[in-house]
Amino acid sequence: MQLKRLVQVPGSVIKKRIKSKPKDIEILKAAEKLFVEKGFDNVTTAEIAKEAGCNQALLHYYYRTKKKLFEKIWESKVYSLLSLFRKEDLARISIVESVRQFAKRQFEAMYKNQKVTEFLFHELQNHPERVAVLKKKLAPEYGSSLGEFSARLDEEYRKGNIRKTDVVNLMFTIFSLNLSCFVSKNIFKTVCDMSEKGYQEFLKKREEFILDTVTDSLRPR
Repeated sequence: MQLKRLVQVPGSVIKKRIKSKPKDIEILKAAEKLFVEKGFDNVTTAEIAKEAGCNQALLHYYYRTKKKLFEKIWESKVYSLLSLFRKEDLARISIVESVRQFAKRQFEAMYKNQKVTEFLFHELQNHPERVAVLKKKLAPEYGSSLGEFSARLDEEYRKGNIRKTDVVNLMFTIFSLNLSCFVSKNIFKTVCDMSEKGYQEFLKKREEFILDTVTDSLRPR
């Protein structure tokens, strides 16, 4: 019986394979980096492939088009924001604290990804049709979470713990207060003569103001 030859693979090669990221993830990261730096319209798939260290054929194999790449990035960011509002929080802490924690997590997620937040906002403002595509994908999960939280708001209102609160209005308030800190940065820096360091220090104080504003809006009159 013929014995199969055993081939020894150097340990360094094994470690390299383990540490290496899947190519589709590398392509996503490369696209995100270039989109943020140059804008969606000013980036080509050739540039993305070069940044990711692959050829265009592999990029198209995973994502087909530049538009599909953008949708994947946008989808992952929105999923991340939605995951901040975990269902177990609703049962474990008070309604007011639950809302405060969600607003805090959302602010901090935007703070850690300021350039990405600005980029996505401006791109979606210019291409609202992309929002509709994402909404269709997220509707089942997002609608369920929103409905459950709306029911809890109504229950807490009947108990006298909070004032009458519409869930869509509440989510819009949180999102707009948080987002404005990052998409209006250049305007406020210019008007208030703030340096970048000064503005980052301002954001830390602004976070507490936003959290207090949101929670105060829930308290019974």
